[in-house]
Amino acid sequence: MQGIRRVVAVTGAEAEAAIADGEALAARLADAEGLAGPALDAAVTSLKQARRGALAWVLQAPPHQRGAG
Repeated sequence: MQGIRRVVAVTGAEAEAAIADGEALAARLADAEGLAGPALDAAVTSLKQARRGALAWVLQAPPHQRGAG
C-alpha cells in the first residue's frame, strides 16, 4: 500500500519569511546543544512548540489557500 504525498510550496516574500523562520529555529537548536538539565528541558519544550507553530499553517489551511498571500 502506498501513502499519499503532498507538496506545499510558497514563493516570494512568504518563502523568504519561511527561510528566515527556519534559520532562526536552527540557531535556537544550535544554542540548545550546549545546555543540560532543566535548561535543556525548557529549550526542548520551546523548540517543540515553535516547530508545531511553524507547521500549523500547512495543517490548517484548505489546499486552495495554502501558500496564498
